[in-house]
Amino acid sequence: MKTERLLGIILLLKSRKKLSAQDIAKLFEVSERTIYRDINSLSLIKVPIVSLPGPGGGYSLMEGYKIDPAFFTKDEALSLFLGGRVAEQIEPGTKIRNALLKIESILPEEIKKEINLAKETVLFDMKGWFEKKPETYLQSLQEAITDKRQVDILYPNQCQLMDERRMIDSYGLIYKAGVWYLVAFCHLRKSLRTFRVDRIKRLELLSSNFRQQEGFDIAEYWKQTVIGYEEKKGEYPIKIRIEKKMANIVRRYIWQGEPVSNSDDGSLIWQMETDNFEYALAFTLSLGCYATVLEPDELKKKVIEEAKKIISLYKN
Repeated sequence: MKTERLLGIILLLKSRKKLSAQDIAKLFEVSERTIYRDINSLSLIKVPIVSLPGPGGGYSLMEGYKIDPAFFTKDEALSLFLGGRVAEQIEPGTKIRNALLKIESILPEEIKKEINLAKETVLFDMKGWFEKKPETYLQSLQEAITDKRQVDILYPNQCQLMDERRMIDSYGLIYKAGVWYLVAFCHLRKSLRTFRVDRIKRLELLSSNFRQQEGFDIAEYWKQTVIGYEEKKGEYPIKIRIEKKMANIVRRYIWQGEPVSNSDDGSLIWQMETDNFEYALAFTLSLGCYATVLEPDELKKKVIEEAKKIISLYKN
């Protein structure tokens, strides 16, 4: 949300004669160091910010400065407002709507008309088809990232059967495909890890601070994470036949690149690589009589065992 904050700082300094970095940091709920970086960024794009040294000093805008409506091209203005509509849904607590309204008020009429047309004809719905658990810890995590404070969380381990306490150093947040992820150094695992925010069971901000690893680049880290995930192969390959009645439904779950062959009778043979034996068993059983295990033999035998248990359960 840096762009929103930079625009907010300009509007704030226009409405007041002088503000210290500490005052601005409190208003935007970020660290003073972040504000110093923001002021430097604004100076680089030729916003005339005056720095007043001393105990009673601070920052102000050069007298008479106005935001030039020509600062934005039509395409830039449209991109800004459409992006704002997305940002509002990703993080509804932000004040981006008010900031955009103030910017819109100074734009030429021609650009305003384009923006109003876009508002009427383009709709973003970032929610999934089914209601998800609310992201209750985003604000606390943002505070932890900004102030470099360590966090104690309760998080499920890999097998999902029990929760573990983790002390972490939070480096950054990523929004991907409708889900918030946290990148953090995990002291339990002694390495950088990616956590799903909606899986955090409990969170406590600690008073202790941390020092981030030098040279860490969240964009590069995420790029490599995505590549690794998409290239990852499952540890347990299986081959199953799906009957015609279920074939069209199952096709929704087939990843690009997985070997699939269609039979003359409408069934399909699917080779997939699952995470482990337990998942392969559960998935096969979920398809009932419409799936037949072709490989491996141990999975066939286990499916037969489980089917007998199910029959016995219902007989009793």
